Amino acid sequence: MNLGKILNPQKKNEHLRNIYFVSNTEDDDTIFQKIRQEISHHAMNMNDWGRTCPLKWLLFQQVLGKMKDSDVPISTTTKLKIIAKHDSIGIENDEEFKKCLEYFHDIGSVIYFDEENLKEHVILDPKWLIDAFRCLVTDKIENIIQSSVDWQTLKENGELTPKLIDLLFKKVPKLKFVENKNTYLKL
Repeated sequence: MNLGKILNPQKKNEHLRNIYFVSNTEDDDTIFQKIRQEISHHAMNMNDWGRTCPLKWLLFQQVLGKMKDSDVPISTTTKLKIIAKHDSIGIENDEEFKKCLEYFHDIGSVIYFDEENLKEHVILDPKWLIDAFRCLVTDKIENIIQSSVDWQTLKENGELTPKLIDLLFKKVPKLKFVENKNTYLKL
């Protein structure tokens, strides 16, 4: 079976690179050197390669990463501005703060839109947003009889009722969908 042939008509095919066979029993480092060269080659061809990034932005990105790792999937720009202005980071003005968030959005580490009803929130964990969509686009609800009318409305009209949204979001409480529902629905 050839993976290239299977993926050829799909957009995923662009992710295929050279194949390297690695053995953990040989001392020869040449294969690892080839892999490093391949990675470097592709990294240098990325859009953000060579783009300068201020150190304070990287420090801020580390803080955002720690927030994400602490199960904070979403935050307000007001809270994040306070963090960014801290002496150890030093992002002082709103314009730089906005550019910083836009840069993080461009490289995929956060989701931020500078639009009127969206710019007050930053999604620190892009996977959280994907999981929220997945939660709403589920194909079944296990034995939830009280939502059968709502489920039928979704199946027949493609409409999610507020009751069904709440029910679906409650299925995965650790992801905090319910408490961030209003922000999520704006997206």
